[in-house]
Amino acid sequence: METYTQGGRVYKMNEKGEREYLDDSAFKAGREKAQQEINENC
Repeated sequence: METYTQGGRVYKMNEKGEREYLDDSAFKAGREKAQQEINENC
């Protein structure tokens, strides 16, 4: 979750080892998933 709240562009590494930056919808989905995991496990 910290990654999503710090600001800046968020990326993941693809199979070629290159950065793929998340678009707005992927960013929102990742943030929601992180919050769900926090709610379930913390």
